[in-house]
Amino acid sequence: MRTRRDARYTSQACPRCEHTSKNNRPGKGLLFTREACGYTQHADLVGGRNVRLRTLVARQDRTITGRVSTVPDVDSNDIGPDPVEESRNLLTLVRGS
Repeated sequence: MRTRRDARYTSQACPRCEHTSKNNRPGKGLLFTREACGYTQHADLVGGRNVRLRTLVARQDRTITGRVSTVPDVDSNDIGPDPVEESRNLLTLVRGS
């Protein structure tokens, strides 16, 4: 099943606390920083994660209710591990340090 999701503002929305603001992308750079909850990540990874969550929510709602909802039924624990931290851990294991 193919699903189209609106990707606007996904790199400005915090996947942890769901706050969306231009201030989360200082200087429109590649770093996403949410000072209130402390979440920091590469902005493209944040955007991709948010698109994935929106897609999962749409599929879940469509499967359960037969219609698409705009309100997610997930919390910050459902987001998954931090891909950057996982990469660092893998590099540490590979390098043996």
